[in-house]
Amino acid sequence: MLPQHRTAIEALRRRYEADENVLALIVVGSVARGDAGPKSDVDAHLVVTDAEHARRVERGELGFVADDLVPGVHVGGGIVDMAFLSDAAERGPEPTRYAFVKALPVFSRVASLDALLSRIPVYPEAERDWKMARAWLRCELG
Repeated sequence: MLPQHRTAIEALRRRYEADENVLALIVVGSVARGDAGPKSDVDAHLVVTDAEHARRVERGELGFVADDLVPGVHVGGGIVDMAFLSDAAERGPEPTRYAFVKALPVFSRVASLDALLSRIPVYPEAERDWKMARAWLRCELG
């Protein structure tokens, strides 16, 4: 991990760890996977309580930007609840699953978070034939 990304993640942790509405901070994407370059963004999810998520949905605030943390490093991501993570593990599309490859929980108040995160990037092999047939049918029907 590059120094500017490590610095940004530490600053994110300091900013959100004390907020009782934030259950976890998860870094995803290229920084978490270890293939980020010098100009890569730091992509993260703030996992919030159900009540906080409902407030955010009502206000249309399901994302955050923290570009003030490290000059020249874009930092931001989504505001999600535990239901989002559970849904991603059960039926997430491939782009969501890929985003969570090597997801890095920076802090967590959720005991089962590591186990849940390990399930998200796993491709549901049992669905492969069905998905392939569906994709083929869409191509045929135009």
